[in-house]
Amino acid sequence: MNHTDDLNTPVITLGDTPTGTIMLWPEPGANGFAPINLCQVIVYWGCSSCPGYENNEIKVVANPNTAILGFHAYPEGNLIPAVGLTAFACAIVPAEETTWGRVKALYSE
Repeated sequence: MNHTDDLNTPVITLGDTPTGTIMLWPEPGANGFAPINLCQVIVYWGCSSCPGYENNEIKVVANPNTAILGFHAYPEGNLIPAVGLTAFACAIVPAEETTWGRVKALYSE
């Protein structure tokens, strides 16, 4: 599995998700308790027969340079811890060849 890109990052973003990132974003009225989507990560999964690697975890962990997973509240500067969720890159699902007519027949009444 290879990291391809980070999408929808805030305007001011330093680094990338595999090596650690720092993001600045304006959230007027945010209180730190509501979920916020900081970015989307695109990975390339190119394995067709990889026993033991069917569901690779993509974990959100602390920045390797700062050991921090959280954010600083401006202007107070308080460090607010954050929670990183885990996603899974699932293996390729096998499919069989068929015709368009057979696909339509699956939805017939």
